[in-house]
Amino acid sequence: MLKWKKMLTSFVLTAAVLLGTSVTGTAAVTSEETFRREWEAVKDDWTLVSLSPGTDETQMNFAWYSLDGEAVSFRYGRKADLSDAKTATVRQSAAQKGYKSNKVTLKKLKPGTTYYYQADRKETARFRTNDSGDAFEFIYVGDPQIGKSSSIKAEKYGDVTEAFLKAQRKAVRNDAYGWNSTLEAAWEKSGRDADFILSAGDQIQTKARKLKDTTVSEIEYTGYLCPKLLKSLPVATTVGSHDDDNPNYDYHFNVPNQSVLGANDYVGGDYWFTYGSALFLMLNTQDSDTEEHKEFIEEAIRKNPECTWRIVTMHQDIYGSAKHSVSDEILSLRRKMVPYFDANDIDVVLTGHDHSYTRSKFLRGDKVVETGIRNGTVTNPDGILYMTANSSSGSKYYKLLPEKQPYVAARWQGKVPTYSIVKVTKDTFSIRTYRTDNGKKIDDALTIRKESVDRDLANASVNAVGDQPYTGKDVKPSLTVRMNGTVLRKGTDYTVHFSDHRKIGTARATITGTGAYTGTKSISFRIVPAKIKILSAVSERKGEASVKYKKADGGLTGYQVICSRDKEFGSYHSKKTTKLKTTFQSLKKGKNYYVKVRGYKKTAGKTYYGEYSKVMQVKIRE
Repeated sequence: MLKWKKMLTSFVLTAAVLLGTSVTGTAAVTSEETFRREWEAVKDDWTLVSLSPGTDETQMNFAWYSLDGEAVSFRYGRKADLSDAKTATVRQSAAQKGYKSNKVTLKKLKPGTTYYYQADRKETARFRTNDSGDAFEFIYVGDPQIGKSSSIKAEKYGDVTEAFLKAQRKAVRNDAYGWNSTLEAAWEKSGRDADFILSAGDQIQTKARKLKDTTVSEIEYTGYLCPKLLKSLPVATTVGSHDDDNPNYDYHFNVPNQSVLGANDYVGGDYWFTYGSALFLMLNTQDSDTEEHKEFIEEAIRKNPECTWRIVTMHQDIYGSAKHSVSDEILSLRRKMVPYFDANDIDVVLTGHDHSYTRSKFLRGDKVVETGIRNGTVTNPDGILYMTANSSSGSKYYKLLPEKQPYVAARWQGKVPTYSIVKVTKDTFSIRTYRTDNGKKIDDALTIRKESVDRDLANASVNAVGDQPYTGKDVKPSLTVRMNGTVLRKGTDYTVHFSDHRKIGTARATITGTGAYTGTKSISFRIVPAKIKILSAVSERKGEASVKYKKADGGLTGYQVICSRDKEFGSYHSKKTTKLKTTFQSLKKGKNYYVKVRGYKKTAGKTYYGEYSKVMQVKIRE
């Protein structure tokens, strides 16, 4: 890292030119006057390039528009003049009328390396790859929502008037300036070392479905993509409630490992990527089918068992502290998603939507857990941290609720854009949040530390498995395996092999660690005769009771039938037989008796009894 930082210093003046900034000491700031002048040159350009993280640090994704019929190309290399350029394959699809959407994925990129690229005949730009292994840094922001500050909204068909378009153009320019200012401030705060940006959704403002026009938001996407820093720094975007009804989102962004799970009628589904030792799970929760999100999470974890950090990003703030946090939609989403997060050992959930800042306490099952935070650090917490980001552009703020919810550790609304700097290593996750205008912290820094823990399953605890009824098929009871208080995931953390698990007798389950876990642990459980069904209990003769029952499978040794005047069978008469009818004699005439029966089998020197049948009552004839 030190070698790279020295090399980066030599690029400061070049970077200032590329980013359109002035260099003052260690700060690079674009003035509003300069930004407005640059905005006039690009405001009608729908073809700006976006960068997104690839599957891992060795990849980078690109997307941009081109005009129909226009030749497209993508070149990249390690020399600024691209004299060593390679050509990448461009994947093309239809976009807006008259435009194509172009996408490129670069693979096998070398760590700690600066690359230059050119899409079509656009200006050459550059990006760099991470060179520090498991250690990396990213900028976390919420709701740029470019165009939100407009005084006139377009929310239904017919709203796109000249007055709206005029107000929209002004709002986009102003919001884009606020967005650019936040990105530049965050980049400087990171020491110009952030590897990517993570946006918690609502890149733009104007929805499309009710307008019946998907082009109205294109100027807003131009405002979102125009910061020159975005030519060099990828953004992991999240589908927000203003992105979700327009295919523009998929046209403008090229996200990795996108699933059909979580897709709605307009925008693609959930996606994942890894960075260092972290797995990022990006959920499109505009799709309300939470079972699909559950399936996606489990599938992505199975594919990446080596990742020690699991970070979810979704738009809705299920533990925020402004007006959205108490809506029925949010409360329903919380009830459904939190159990999935708990079951899959998610560490952090990053959200937006509420246009205000909230940091939760550590939560599990919707309850606060004690963590013992010392000097801003919590070690091996048995709970999840939920973050809600404030507006990153200043286009809209929401007031905090009058009463702070019990789950809130800290919250803030100063009507100033904010951003967070997140640093991740193999053992730590640290987050710090700042104001855009003056760079001051709005909350205490927080670090989660994962200390080395026992991962030998020989020391795991497994739930007690009760007697399992014989079915004639393999019996595979569900198991709950815990290590260090954490419930492990079958298929990700361990596998199970069953043996001797079809016949009546003692069966065995062998649990073997996988992924981050090692060792084995074996437990036994009993397979016993199935519950017997009584067909009848009658008194055919004076002082007698006859009990008939259905034959049971499993090669039983016989049946035990008991008869008692006591409903609780404190004392009783017992008979063992191989027959399907048993008669008790010398019973008291005119009295009520209770009977029940169970099967049993002797094998390997042991006797295995099944569950008793339902109790039947019989009145003895006089």
